[in-house]
Amino acid sequence: MIVIVRFWYTVRFWYTVRFWYTVRFWIVTTGSNTVSDILFNALQYNAAENVGLSKGLIVAIQNVGGGVGNMISVQNIAAICGVVGIAGREGDILRKVAVPTVIFAVFTGVVGTLLVYVVAPSLGIF
Repeated sequence: MIVIVRFWYTVRFWYTVRFWYTVRFWIVTTGSNTVSDILFNALQYNAAENVGLSKGLIVAIQNVGGGVGNMISVQNIAAICGVVGIAGREGDILRKVAVPTVIFAVFTGVVGTLLVYVVAPSLGIF
């Protein structure tokens, strides 16, 4: 029985890890946090329901992940470069934003995982 329980927690943990990476991919491809939410909130909600995680927390984390991914969205960087008149320097901006994005992504991933696996079960949110 203990092996089954540990396996289940491992599956749920890797679901959360996969969730964070797919959120980053989705926001980079869609270019907007709002569009990402419209496209993928139902998917995240249903996946959280199937795995047994807090649906509200997962959807909220998806929104935060969308904001993180928005930092490296190529469409946004190109638009900003066009607005401020530095077209052609998109690569420079992306390189400067990459490290803060990774730091923020790791931080939000850790906080999100703690919320889902430590805070939510202790508060009875599941």
